[in-house]
Amino acid sequence: MTERSFKTDALVLLSRPLGEADRLVTFLSWDRGKFTAVARGARKTMSKLAAGVELFTYGHYQFYRGRNLATLTGQQVKEHFHYFRDHPELYPLGLYLAELAGSVVSGEGPAPEICNLLLEGWRRLIEQPDPQLFLRAFELKLLDFSGHCPHLNGCLQCGSAAASFFSPRQGGLLCGDCGHAADRFTVQPGTVALARRLLKAPLQQVKQIRPQGGQSHELGRLTGTFLRYHLDIGESRALSLLKLFK
Repeated sequence: MTERSFKTDALVLLSRPLGEADRLVTFLSWDRGKFTAVARGARKTMSKLAAGVELFTYGHYQFYRGRNLATLTGQQVKEHFHYFRDHPELYPLGLYLAELAGSVVSGEGPAPEICNLLLEGWRRLIEQPDPQLFLRAFELKLLDFSGHCPHLNGCLQCGSAAASFFSPRQGGLLCGDCGHAADRFTVQPGTVALARRLLKAPLQQVKQIRPQGGQSHELGRLTGTFLRYHLDIGESRALSLLKLFK
């Protein structure tokens, strides 16, 4: 029998108005994955729930599960990432991390690695000299944790180390002999090395990495096309906002 009341640590992925006084909130939880709950009265000025149901919030929450949606009944805020609202250029970046994390968690079930990655991403984003490179690192780690990481160690068909093409559809690097995929494009060895380094480096070390030439742009094409093909991540609210700040 499903328990009616439960408590969990969670991150707020999305919060939108519901009716005249409520909010409909999407949470990402370490032990319960992604789920939506109603925060009744959270839009009222004196609401005790208002502080904990805004985007970019990390907290401990208590819920009551009804027939359809859970209802938020209590909360303890652990961290507010106010700088995303105080710095308009950072807002779409933080939102993009939230949208990506939410896209790889399909429903209720443990998601500790994704939660830890998103929380660390929100904490570290403000200190990055190259925010776009940080996004690439986050994308690669998210793909790795979700079991969708592109093949970046030699040709995925024959294993040749001389793999200079990337195919989003086939999911990785191809050599000249095997690289006949219609969607293939050239990737420089330095870009592949950068991707491998970002996969291995903790997020707190990304700010120490300096890409050369057009490696960052080329890596963005690699991760972007891969995300669109394998996770069906197309144009989103965050990506639309990011274009305004380019």
